[in-house]
Amino acid sequence: MAIDLVDRIRDAVLRQQEEWMTNYLTCIEDNREFITDRTPTAGVELTLKLICYSSERLTADNGNRVVLVYYPAHLEFEDVSKDLPNLNDVNRKPFIA
Repeated sequence: MAIDLVDRIRDAVLRQQEEWMTNYLTCIEDNREFITDRTPTAGVELTLKLICYSSERLTADNGNRVVLVYYPAHLEFEDVSKDLPNLNDVNRKPFIA
């Protein structure tokens, strides 16, 4: 009985690890598609690592605008900071949150 419980727990851990490996999302667009297509249920965790690209106070003084960039881009942050503003809003969307 106790051995069965241990086996079931180990199986659950292995399944969870497999899900982590197969559901690793590598970009913001993948995360958006996952949320839209799968409509995750309660208990599903989705984590994004982001860095702050820019922040500004809105002219009407009613809030702030913050642009976040996907974390792996931090290694190329200088290039990102030069190139990202050259994209229009539609083409920039896959790269910002």
